[in-house]
Amino acid sequence: MDTRGTVPRHWKNMLLFIAADAEKLRILKNHVRDFLAWTAVLDDVRHLNLDVLQLDDARGNLKLTAENVAMKLSQAYGVLIAPEQARDADLTLPLSVTMIDCTTGKNISVASEKFVRDLKLIDVLDAVSKGVAAKKFALAESRDGEKFIGLRFGDVACNDISDENFLVKAEVAKAQLNLPKPPVKPDNPPPPPPPPLPKKFFMSAEFDNTRYGKDIKRCVEEIATLLMTLPAAEMSIRLTIDVTVPDGVDAEMQGIVAGNCRDQNITNFRFE
Repeated sequence: MDTRGTVPRHWKNMLLFIAADAEKLRILKNHVRDFLAWTAVLDDVRHLNLDVLQLDDARGNLKLTAENVAMKLSQAYGVLIAPEQARDADLTLPLSVTMIDCTTGKNISVASEKFVRDLKLIDVLDAVSKGVAAKKFALAESRDGEKFIGLRFGDVACNDISDENFLVKAEVAKAQLNLPKPPVKPDNPPPPPPPPLPKKFFMSAEFDNTRYGKDIKRCVEEIATLLMTLPAAEMSIRLTIDVTVPDGVDAEMQGIVAGNCRDQNITNFRFE
């Protein structure tokens, strides 16, 4: 506290302390004991006379315990103790400290760290800038509900830090930045394409049996012939004749009608 190396420390209120949670520290110590135990086993392999399988098992356990120690270490030391002192306070009184839990919640308000706001520590601001650039955490200009405004994550230029900013956890920043963005609507959207034009025409009609010849001719001239004027138009005309005779059609009439059909090259006809 009084010295920085061999040099006297003049600005003690610029110090930042990291403290451990008691319960998490107890868990950390247990993992450290496991790590030291497996380290001792591997250091004494010759005297323990371990076979290949036991040696591989010991090495795997040592690696696992080392990973657990690293994880529990970052979780245990999660309390930030920052000195603060009001501007109008008696400067002869001892400094008070504010504890900030870095492991809970999604963000920490920069305004919570009064030493940054009051003293504008260059080293702290530089650490925040480097942390954002290295994607250790993110910096947000403000907060609107669950959404962070002006989120900067991986940006180098973030030296304009104010007491309204938020330090945001990396996983929270990634989750927000990976959200699908709504499609941008153009100012002058193009007009919708015209509906496709019909490519086929079909008609079916019944005619008066006293004047069918004239009616059929008019349909051909005013409808079929008109459509045939279109480019690459193809047309087929089918004539359907359905005659019902209550007393039946005698053999002589059947022969005459059949002969006339053959003369007109009509093959699809029949009597029922």
